[in-house]
Amino acid sequence: MGLTWAGPSKDEGIGLWNFLWQVIIAKELARRLDYHEDTGYTGFTARVLASLVISDLWLRSVSIVLTSVKLPIADVKKAETEEEKAKAEDFKTKGNESMKKKKYQEATDFYTEAIKIDLSNAIYRCNRSAALFADNKMDLARDDAYIATQLEPKYAKAWSRLGATQLKQGCIKRAKESFQKAISLAGKDVTEQMRQGLKDAESSITATVKRINDEKDYEKRCELRSKFLDQGWDIEGKAWEIHSHVHERQVEGLLLFAERMKWPYVNELRDFAEDVYANLRGGAVINIHLHDWIFGIVLPGKWFSFKIMTALVLSTPSINQTGPSFYYECGLSLANKSYWRIRTVLGRVLGCLPGVISLCGWIGPCPRIMFESVSEKDSKKPRHIRVRTRRLAPIQHKPDPNDGVIYLNSGRDRYKETRILPDEEIEPYLADMRDPSRWIIPEAPIRQISTC
Repeated sequence: MGLTWAGPSKDEGIGLWNFLWQVIIAKELARRLDYHEDTGYTGFTARVLASLVISDLWLRSVSIVLTSVKLPIADVKKAETEEEKAKAEDFKTKGNESMKKKKYQEATDFYTEAIKIDLSNAIYRCNRSAALFADNKMDLARDDAYIATQLEPKYAKAWSRLGATQLKQGCIKRAKESFQKAISLAGKDVTEQMRQGLKDAESSITATVKRINDEKDYEKRCELRSKFLDQGWDIEGKAWEIHSHVHERQVEGLLLFAERMKWPYVNELRDFAEDVYANLRGGAVINIHLHDWIFGIVLPGKWFSFKIMTALVLSTPSINQTGPSFYYECGLSLANKSYWRIRTVLGRVLGCLPGVISLCGWIGPCPRIMFESVSEKDSKKPRHIRVRTRRLAPIQHKPDPNDGVIYLNSGRDRYKETRILPDEEIEPYLADMRDPSRWIIPEAPIRQISTC
């Protein structure tokens, strides 16, 4: 899944947003299939089925969250000397005078000069936002107001200014939140402008909801509702993050798999795996296959077997440089143990060894691998091994064509002892067959301690 949208390089893969579009399309297909459940369909290729599975897993296990972007305020240039501070204040005063004369572009220029001297001053930003607002330059006014709120989060006037620009641009839900923030911060100093702004935002929301409900045309109603709901995804000053709802379950499952398979590095695996999601949230970079496992986006079958062993290797610091295997059917050779895919010939043969179990498509732990013409040190290096044979399918049962007949060439009746004779009564025959005292119980084979 991860390689589909991310790709091994920036030039490969379809990208996250195109991937999400495929998730939406697959979900729509699933809904239509549910709606027409009595109708038969054909043409479900492996890729279509995989898309349906991944779409369902993604929508249940993953969410996209918008978070506020924190500006690098500590690195912002400030006025260092008293002379610079006085000069910046002089530009601000001139800007205020221009605002009174309604010379908005001139005021903007003065505020800009003040900002150049002191980028950390929220008042200069807020004042320039007011000038741009009056000059009907809403995008720039909104940017300045937002930056002012980040420079000084408790600056009520900046929040009020931000709410005014949002309301003017039709972002009524965000405007309501900004005015509420301004009033909360202002306390006793709340202005009538703030109260009126909140009232206007709430009135706009009520009117919009009423217009949506009163619209008779279905398509127009859906369009209005979508525009209203999309305001919750206004990305002004926001960054998107992908959160997993199942990371704890996935880590527990990986640890349980390691314990059952007697993974030799289970202690360091536990230390790494329990912190991997927190580290990812903190900005750490992890392999895309491990990312898939943590988010629970794993297809069934051979894909699942591949992902769980890959996640195990990548979560073990001492051997994670081994990386994922290039083929689904590869085995894994470690210093003192080896693990093999159950669908390979070698996996089927080694499955009879004492203490070996089968779990999640894997057989292990098996004896370690010895390599010819390789030193003992190199022989213990972890590596993936591909046994170049065809997959071993279960033997298909074919009924004996001679079942129940006499072998003419051998001259003997295969079922003579159990066949009912022509002059024999059926009831005594059945009673004799059901008598446990006449049964011959085969002895269980003696378990050999030595290796097969």
